[in-house]
Amino acid sequence: MKYLLCFLFFFLFFYPSVRCLKEDPDIKRDVTQMITSKGYPCELLTVTTEDDFYLGLHNMPNPGKPPVILWHGIAQNAASWTCNFPGEDLIYFLYDAGFDVYLGNSRGNNYSMSSKLYNPKKDPKDFFNNCYIDYMTKYDLPATVDYILEKTGFEKIAYVGHSQGTIINFAALASNPDYASKINFFAALAPAVFLKHTNSSLIRLVEEFVDNNNIFDLFDLFHTYNLDINNPVLKIVMSYLCKLLPTACDSIFWMVAGYDPKHLNITRNPVYVAHLDSLPLRDMKMLDQWTHTGRFQMFDFGNDQDNYIHYGQNTPPLYQLSNIIPGKAPKMMIFYGGNDLLADPYDVEHYLLPRLNPDLFWEKPIFISDYSHADFLWAQNAKDLIYKKIVNALLQLDFGKVNNYF
Repeated sequence: MKYLLCFLFFFLFFYPSVRCLKEDPDIKRDVTQMITSKGYPCELLTVTTEDDFYLGLHNMPNPGKPPVILWHGIAQNAASWTCNFPGEDLIYFLYDAGFDVYLGNSRGNNYSMSSKLYNPKKDPKDFFNNCYIDYMTKYDLPATVDYILEKTGFEKIAYVGHSQGTIINFAALASNPDYASKINFFAALAPAVFLKHTNSSLIRLVEEFVDNNNIFDLFDLFHTYNLDINNPVLKIVMSYLCKLLPTACDSIFWMVAGYDPKHLNITRNPVYVAHLDSLPLRDMKMLDQWTHTGRFQMFDFGNDQDNYIHYGQNTPPLYQLSNIIPGKAPKMMIFYGGNDLLADPYDVEHYLLPRLNPDLFWEKPIFISDYSHADFLWAQNAKDLIYKKIVNALLQLDFGKVNNYF
């Protein structure tokens, strides 16, 4: 209670000062509004998965042009690709270069909070216990890709993922050959596929609680199955806090995945924070399991009997990256950073890359020594270090053009 009172005192004391600060309009805009306010087209579509979840899909329509889909990371949504401006965000470069751009949304985030079978308010346990990596892999990606290919008439699509957006695509490529045959290019930004050496303070904190108190049992006791980071009140408070104390925002990002403000436009911090999204606890629990096992595996239900019911074996199956075969899977570009606390470079170099056939690489994986997890999305120099490489690779792949856009 004393912490709550301290927080209320802090907020009420500083609120008059914060109100005087000009609020960035992107804080309260949704994805469509953020894009159209910059002079680009955008529409929100709906994809229905095989298990009857309804996913929001944002499209910057460029009819007749090759499709590209971008997929966000954990506790985020499609807005993670829209928080800066034309000339900075990858989506605008792709659109201007002549691509039909789509932004996916995983089940359980603000744009995919609906299901035919479960109501997230009335049936939160059933709804959010179906919102985790395995089901995003099995249902969300195939349904979204098939929807786009049917809509556009193209046979293949390019894929760009960040963080968990890389996890689910690697998992789908490894476990679903039909899906793999429909992806012609994969750019993996900050691939957090192996987490044995992660130094994310948030994940290590969860790990500590799990080891000593089993925090997930505690959440279950209180019927909590999702951390509602998207709560409107919390978003307002966090945005005001970022405006008044920018270092507080720095601490939030650092705690999750590492943070170095030198590459970012820190005036956009309130926008970045405002568009964080919900975090299903089963999804978080699955990532925590990986920190213990060091394995790229399906969800562990905690006992042999339940695992056998789900998998036909006592232990969760691995996502076998050796199943991603050159000629039957996309060419890849991999970007990872030296200051990334979540996708630790040791895990990328010693666990992920050795398990991938070198013939899959479009070019040698690119290491950016001073990049943290958020830089791949929002760094001011990402255009030169990452985005132009992706756009030019796609131009060469789809149009036979070489290095002619930037």
